[in-house]
Amino acid sequence: MYMYDVTNPASFESLKSWVARVAEQSRDRPVPGNDFGPTNVAVVVANKIDIEGRTVVKKEQGHGFAESIGAEFFSVSAVRRLLFH
Repeated sequence: MYMYDVTNPASFESLKSWVARVAEQSRDRPVPGNDFGPTNVAVVVANKIDIEGRTVVKKEQGHGFAESIGAEFFSVSAVRRLLFH
């Protein structure tokens, strides 16, 4: 899971380095799975969508990044317990 704060563009920009770190750390390791294939799924999560008027990173940016790494995208508010796919 790669999570960023929609009010903090630096947190969004750091996703690229997190993806690279995970790729480096998981290189040469077997992918857990079963007879149906691998169970690893990457998701990008935009957090703090409840803070109106302070959103800097737009949903389209997060969705585009998720697509670029083959991940699912979700927008959430941990405070208000909201989830949007």
